[in-house]
Amino acid sequence: LVGGGVADMWGRKPVILWGAATLIATGMACAWADNFAQLLTLRALLGFTLGFNDAASTAMTLEAVPSKYRGKAVLVVQGIGGAVGKILVAVLADALYDHAYNPGYERFGWRTFLCICTLPCIPALLLGLYVTNESPRWLAVHGRTEEASQLLHNLALRNGTADKFPKGTRVLQPDRWGEAEDLQLSSLERLTKEPMHTMVILTSGAMVCANFVYFGLLFALPVYIEGAGYEARWTRDQKSTILVIVAMAEAPAMWFGFGSIDWKDVGRSKTVVWSLVGAAVCCLVFNFQALAPVLHTSGAIVVTQFLARGFASASVITLKIYCGEIFPTLARAAAVAVAQSWARIGAALSPVVVGFLLVDWSQGEYGMWTKLQPLRVFMLFSIFAAVGAFLIHELGIEPQGSTLPDNERQALDRVQDGSSLGGNIKKALSGSFEGWDEVPTGSPAKA
Repeated sequence: LVGGGVADMWGRKPVILWGAATLIATGMACAWADNFAQLLTLRALLGFTLGFNDAASTAMTLEAVPSKYRGKAVLVVQGIGGAVGKILVAVLADALYDHAYNPGYERFGWRTFLCICTLPCIPALLLGLYVTNESPRWLAVHGRTEEASQLLHNLALRNGTADKFPKGTRVLQPDRWGEAEDLQLSSLERLTKEPMHTMVILTSGAMVCANFVYFGLLFALPVYIEGAGYEARWTRDQKSTILVIVAMAEAPAMWFGFGSIDWKDVGRSKTVVWSLVGAAVCCLVFNFQALAPVLHTSGAIVVTQFLARGFASASVITLKIYCGEIFPTLARAAAVAVAQSWARIGAALSPVVVGFLLVDWSQGEYGMWTKLQPLRVFMLFSIFAAVGAFLIHELGIEPQGSTLPDNERQALDRVQDGSSLGGNIKKALSGSFEGWDEVPTGSPAKA
């Protein structure tokens, strides 16, 4: 929340630089913690820094890429890039902590592990200082049009397209819609007014649902196969193999999202909706196979959980792209921050709920709960996924192929006409835009 508001007020680049520098400091400091209280405090600061940086980096990536490649760029940077990072961390942990691979384990404890994981932030900070520029779109919206023009010209020189954007090209400042007093509002305050108020509520609700399902599946499967494996007398290797195969679902899920977000008549919103519907169906099927002894096999578990995990993963990353694209530049980072904050709440609640619902109650008689134990948590995942799909469908916005909105009117123009909640808000607010002039696109300036 803090980082999103600061990124909309002071710019994307300062937040990203501060985040990278603080990650280095807190990451290294964690390695020298002397007691639990120090480690807990430093890890909390580390988590704050990650959240502080998240919304700004998403907004920067979206605003730096043409609409044709925008969704795929974010998917590569934050989706595939994040997945590769998780894999590298797992490989590093296995190499440092496995005595078979590392006989000198004592020399590579958790302190060394944290230091190594912090090292990539150093080149990230250097790249941010000397390569990354401020978002020209953010500069233009805030009236710093000369700086935006110079940055775009430098970028054109770097790309070999200086003839398309010669030095001194005038950049127009997009209009800032609203009453006079509204123009002085902060980005977080603008989110409390329509149409962005409803947009934030629906996207935040969908974020909670999608992240609850994704992280819930992540936590529930190991617990579930412990019980199922005990009854079926599976070995430890068999259980581990199931977990590894299901974890690999994220790779094809990323490629599915990579293609579907730009498919004609599909786009971002339908990718999110159908991914959540797919996760709901797979969890529902898993419930029935868990109750049926004939289907209660490792193969049935792998297939249903692989698909559920893949669909949930695709919905989470695509929903993040979607949230960044539908909100205007004036409040983009703040809106993404609010939605991501609710996503964190959903992710934090999932292990608590999973732990409660997968408690071994076989020692007591709890009536229906005992008899339908396999249904409890996975049925809940189906419900949450269906609710998340419904919320995005009701919003009725598809940003595929359109430029990023810079103000509230442009954001509202992207709402598809119809009976959805977003369409009703568009009708209700249509009169508020009378007399509001669009930026002229036929002028020699670059809008």
